[in-house]
Amino acid sequence: MHDILFIDAELGKTLQELNALVSRKRYIESFGGCYTDTIGNLHFRGAPIEDLCLDFTLPGYPEYILKPGDEIVCIQSVSFSFFFCLVLILCYENFFELTV
Repeated sequence: MHDILFIDAELGKTLQELNALVSRKRYIESFGGCYTDTIGNLHFRGAPIEDLCLDFTLPGYPEYILKPGDEIVCIQSVSFSFFFCLVLILCYENFFELTV
């Protein structure tokens, strides 16, 4: 993920912040089902995940679709980890395209 900082500093910083949020979500999930309401209260830069209007495209690069057919589906707390994994995969698969 640190390589992305050299390609696009803004995207790299955002991905680091998203990674911290995913780690927090996984930590909360490790306690079991009684904390599911806490996951719904996770925020990114002060906003709930659902309010970010993230979709299955690469943030800042809407031409890069992460999940064809679902590019207009809003990301929710439950699908956030999946979204983040797809973002990282796409970034590394298209590393050279993003540097041009």
